Amino acid sequence: MIDLKADLHCHTTFSDGKGTPEQCIDRAGRIGLDVLAITDHRTAEGGLRYWHEQPSNGVVVIPGEEIRTDEGHILAYFVKRTIEDCTLEEAAAKVREQGGLLYATHLYHPTFRRHIWGESRQTFLDQELALVDGIEARNGMTISRCNRDAVAYAQAHPGLGLIGGSDAHFAWDIGGAWTMIQSEGRSLDEIRSAMADHRTCALGPTRINRLLFRWVYYAAGFCRNLDREKRRRFHSARPHRRRRRLS
Repeated sequence: MIDLKADLHCHTTFSDGKGTPEQCIDRAGRIGLDVLAITDHRTAEGGLRYWHEQPSNGVVVIPGEEIRTDEGHILAYFVKRTIEDCTLEEAAAKVREQGGLLYATHLYHPTFRRHIWGESRQTFLDQELALVDGIEARNGMTISRCNRDAVAYAQAHPGLGLIGGSDAHFAWDIGGAWTMIQSEGRSLDEIRSAMADHRTCALGPTRINRLLFRWVYYAAGFCRNLDREKRRRFHSARPHRRRRRLS
């Protein structure tokens, strides 16, 4: 058996990430990761090419996707094609059909009361989690309280596999949270078998990820939404011109 350090939650320019798949893979290799899962929102295209040829820097890339379901987001690994928005039951069936694995991501979300009493809300119900292979117990972009709640939930439900991922949207915050995989080798089949057998351990996030990268991500999202709102107001304030008819 060998121990592989993996970041199992990464977004690229194929969705809302700021780094290309190549830039993310290069970053993963430079910081000592053995495995990187590309899990773009609502598309698997960013990682599908690596079914045919893996990167030359030694990083093993898992083709994946973050799927939006009616109950929350799930991470799908070892998928062969994109899975569109659907119900959790449909997503589970489609991932199984492709021979993949699926994990509930950011299981707990902060509520308004969290700012006063530290409360959080569980995204998936217990019976819904029976459809997945495990949960992401450590998420690099989730507040510490929600990660602690996810770890506590996992300890109370030992049948679930545990993974960690940075949820990186910039190449430089890859590795902010990670998974240790005990695998028989470095092939995709061997890594999939290790994850299916729950030979995984979730770790992180790092202190710099908690104190810096997370807030840079939030600030970027805030500026993006502010810019979108400014454009909407600008266009709504402009008078609509009628097109001239050609005689």
